[in-house]
Amino acid sequence: MKAAFEWGAPARRARRIAAPLAIAAAALFGGSAAQAMPVPTDLVINATVEFDEAASALVFGTTQSGDMSVTVGGTASSSTIASGAASPSPSIGGQLTHTGDGTAINLSMGATVNATSRALSAADHLLKLTNNSATDVYTVKLRVVVGNAADADGPDAFAWSNFRLCDAARPDCPNELLFSALESDTVIDSPPLGFRDMVNGNPVGTSGAELSDSLDELLTFVLNPGQMLDFWGEVLLEGQIGEQNEDASFASSLRSSITLESVDVETPNGGGGGTVPEPAAALLVMLGLGLLGWQRRNARL
Repeated sequence: MKAAFEWGAPARRARRIAAPLAIAAAALFGGSAAQAMPVPTDLVINATVEFDEAASALVFGTTQSGDMSVTVGGTASSSTIASGAASPSPSIGGQLTHTGDGTAINLSMGATVNATSRALSAADHLLKLTNNSATDVYTVKLRVVVGNAADADGPDAFAWSNFRLCDAARPDCPNELLFSALESDTVIDSPPLGFRDMVNGNPVGTSGAELSDSLDELLTFVLNPGQMLDFWGEVLLEGQIGEQNEDASFASSLRSSITLESVDVETPNGGGGGTVPEPAAALLVMLGLGLLGWQRRNARL
C-alpha cells in the first residue's frame, strides 16, 4: 500500500493541476473554429459599404427597406435604409482587424402602384487590400454569401435582383468573380426567346414566377510584398409595373456579406509561415509543455 500511495500521489497532484488547465483550454479552444484571429499589421484591409442615393430612384408607390454594416474587431457599425436614404450615414467604413470582420448589405424593394417609371435601389461593397510588408506573402480568404429573390405579378410587371463581385474598384468591372442575377417578368416574348424569367442569364421556362438564388463561396487571393487588390460588390434592385391591375406587383430582395475568413503568412528564405497564431493558444501550448515536463519529473521521484 505504501508503494501504491507513493506512485498515486504524483498522479493525483497532476490531475489537480491538469483539471484547471483543461477548463482553461475548453474556454479558449471550445469555439476555436469561430474565434477571431488578428490581422498582421503589415496587411491593411479597408472596407466600406455605401448606399448609392444617386443611383436609387423610388417612384410613387414603391416601398424600400434594408440595412448595411461594417464589422471591425467584432463590433458592427450600421445604417438603416428606407425611403431612398440611409441613416445615420450613407457610407460606413473601417479597417478590418480580425477574421470574422467584414461588410453586409440587405436590401428589399417592392410596389403595387406604378404606372410607367422604373424603380431602382443600389448599394456597394468596397474592399481594398494592401500588403505593406517588404518580405511577407499573405494569402487572404474571403467568404461571400448571397441570398437573392425576385417576383413579379400582373399583366406587365418585372422585378430584377442582381449582385456581382468585381476584382477592381468601381466603376470598372473587367472580371466578374461572382454574380447572382434574377429576372421575374410577366411579359412573354415571341419565339425564339419564349418565357422571360431568367436565373443567372438562363431562361427557366416560367413567367412572373417567384425566383431565388444563393451563393456561399470562399475566394482565395495571394498578395505579394507591396501588392494592392481592389474589390467592388454591387447590389442593384429594379422593378416596374407597366400596366395597372389589381394583381400587379413586384418585389425583390438581396442579402449579401463579404467576410474575412482567414489570413496566412509566408516569409521567404526559411522564415516560416502559417496561419497567424492566436496569442492565448500559444500560451496554452507553453503551459501544456510545462505540465508534461512536471509530470515526467515527478514520475521519476
